[in-house]
Amino acid sequence: MLAAVVGLLVLTLLRSRTLRRTLAARQEDQVRLLALFEGSPLPTWVFEKETLRFIEANEAALQQYGYTHDEFTKLTVKDLRVPEEWPMVDWLITLGQSEIPVQRSFARCRKPRPRASR
Repeated sequence: MLAAVVGLLVLTLLRSRTLRRTLAARQEDQVRLLALFEGSPLPTWVFEKETLRFIEANEAALQQYGYTHDEFTKLTVKDLRVPEEWPMVDWLITLGQSEIPVQRSFARCRKPRPRASR
């Protein structure tokens, strides 16, 4: 009986150690992915599929489109495209990530600049 309890305790400790290692590895992966996202020279963002609203954008995207981070996260994917291309945007999103063509050009919409007063 005592051997069974000790064996169960050892098994629990081993599983606990494995779980801690797994969690630590996931945290390291998240840190690496965040660094790749933020440090990418390419405009990169994450958006919610249902609403198309941006959740996050890297500095390259903010520079490319001329928005602050707060302004960008209030936009949707369609806000960066001309209305004539909205059906194409809808179609690409319904395809799913694995089927989106790698090379596709869209007309982009930048943040309007204030006009200089005369």
